[in-house]
Amino acid sequence: MAENNSKRVIGALSLVAVILVLILSSGCISFDKLFQIPDTSKQTREALLLECAMKPEGYFRDDCYDGVARLYKDPEICENISGVRGKSNCYREIALMIENISLCDLIKDYDYGQDLCYEEVAEALKNPALCEKIKHILSFRDDCYAALAPGLGDPELCEKINENSTSTWVSCIENVALHNKDPIVCGRLEKRDRDSAYCLIHMAEEMKDHSICERVLYASYRDHCYHKMSVLLNDKSLCKKIKAEHKRKLCES
Repeated sequence: MAENNSKRVIGALSLVAVILVLILSSGCISFDKLFQIPDTSKQTREALLLECAMKPEGYFRDDCYDGVARLYKDPEICENISGVRGKSNCYREIALMIENISLCDLIKDYDYGQDLCYEEVAEALKNPALCEKIKHILSFRDDCYAALAPGLGDPELCEKINENSTSTWVSCIENVALHNKDPIVCGRLEKRDRDSAYCLIHMAEEMKDHSICERVLYASYRDHCYHKMSVLLNDKSLCKKIKAEHKRKLCES
């Protein structure tokens, strides 16, 4: 039995060795890249670049340059990449790694890559002013403001969101309100009955504070708030605050 187990182990190791040899000899993945050797000496850098240059033109060569550029956080290496999208991704990845938004200006993939780069770096730097650099895909700019507003506790940033991006704006306001623990922020949604109500309901739940339900303007939503809080707090006395009789009885049951 032991002998059979030993043979199985040896057989498995042999198979792994053969697979590794095939992968490395194919040129698809270099030894350094496969095992992530953290040697950043000049000699190794030049050796890796030479290795990239010897790969078949196209995907494999571009992928190799991209890996070396990211390894050394060197945007100049991205210039060796032939594909526009690949080069754009290279600049974007390094811009994010070193938090340098000027690298985004080098991206020629204007309809996607450049705006995505601006958004990601703006969020990394927590700088909403940089969201303004997004000019082509407006949803990216909206997402940029929506991502930064809660952390900065600034509902005014939500107001910069395009008026056609209603769901993003509503979500932004609610997230700022929750972050600030300030139900007054939900008042910015007062012209949207349901959204305003659920902003307050979610805040009441998050803060475990049933008194916030009283701020809900419309009775049906306010009743719903008290019902949810009675369950959350395991407090049937809150059911008495429900105006609609059938909802009150359901809550008390």
